[in-house]
Amino acid sequence: MRVHAAEFLYRLGDPRTLPIALDAWDAANEAGRYNIMVVLTGVAPQVGEVAAEAARPRLEAIRERADTGPKTRALIGRVIDALGA
Repeated sequence: MRVHAAEFLYRLGDPRTLPIALDAWDAANEAGRYNIMVVLTGVAPQVGEVAAEAARPRLEAIRERADTGPKTRALIGRVIDALGA
């Protein structure tokens, strides 16, 4: 069975992945950015409130960038929702 890194990290759901994934954002191409958000949809429910509050503004800014594709933008919305209000 072959498991891709994004799928593995998604299933792992380790909240320590959040800052690492966001730091990798600028160096990634659009496919990589989409995969980062796939990972974060699995991670977001596990993130504590302090880390979630720190991540929300950064995710909002990323979502509004012109170089963020529409599918990735939609996933960002799911991540923000999963982080809670």
